[in-house]
Amino acid sequence: MTSLGILTLTAIFLLAGADQLVQIQAISIISSSIPRCIQSAAANFAGFYAESSSTRPQSASWPSGWTPVPIITRPDDVDHALEPGHKCPRVDELFAARSSNQQFVKYWADHAPTLLTITENSGETITDFSALGNFHDCIRVEKEYYNWTLPSWITEKFYGNVRDLTGRTADFIFGNGDFGEDDQNEIIMLRGGALLKEMLLNFQPVYSPGNIKYFAYSAHDQTVSALLRTLGAKLKLLGHDNPQYAAVLVFELWNGSNGPFVKVVYSADANSEFRVITDLIDGCPMTDSCPYDVFRARSRQFLPNNIFMRTPTSTFSLMSAQLTEEKNLNVLLI
Repeated sequence: MTSLGILTLTAIFLLAGADQLVQIQAISIISSSIPRCIQSAAANFAGFYAESSSTRPQSASWPSGWTPVPIITRPDDVDHALEPGHKCPRVDELFAARSSNQQFVKYWADHAPTLLTITENSGETITDFSALGNFHDCIRVEKEYYNWTLPSWITEKFYGNVRDLTGRTADFIFGNGDFGEDDQNEIIMLRGGALLKEMLLNFQPVYSPGNIKYFAYSAHDQTVSALLRTLGAKLKLLGHDNPQYAAVLVFELWNGSNGPFVKVVYSADANSEFRVITDLIDGCPMTDSCPYDVFRARSRQFLPNNIFMRTPTSTFSLMSAQLTEEKNLNVLLI
């Protein structure tokens, strides 16, 4: 991770009075095992506790403003919550079926000149979505985050074509309806359902330690997109765009006078205010809150009973647990 990335992530939680928000003993920080995700988690919580006084030694020899926090990781090959679709043969089968859609094939054929231009000028042969996505990520970072001048052959129009082709392709093969097809709910469940289910389990005392009130997850832009698709909110919130770096998606469980309710809020990047997006969730009232029973009921179709029966390379079994009683917790995805 670059210095710019670390400063950007730290800025998200440079909040005065962190002691009064959540004590460190009440937080569980879970990260993908990818190094940049672990760095992201560390940078976020450096900012979270930067103004704290009770979470670190008050000594001249101690690094200024730094509170050490435990960050939990899982083996990469079993982390279906934070690594969407990773090592899942069933997802690969569904991708192949989705990619054979004739309207989709024609869409890519119509963009053959764009792909050929990339291949001729970059030295990278672009024949599939993975290669296109890697190329788009590279020029996006250079243009939007570092404000570098791109090669002259990448005009504004060409950049827009690459962005649109990448975004629409990703949304379709990852489950959103397009090209004459409806949403592919099995793909959406396999890519985002494990994390959605884990978050619901976090709301319940039988599966979460009683003192944990705040669960933080550090992962990828595609993790955010996959989770938004389980809510039916990805296209409504972002269109065909990817989440920006340092985007934050928060699930809050509140104990209201009429029973518990869920509120979902989103921040687009380190410079954006949080906004409530609960009204974008399919199956929830178009208000700032969704009754917890309603949220749980609308989510059931995306909760894998045992995702590892569909991904036989894995042995981890948390996702086969069943939902029971609820508990007042906050859940954050970073």
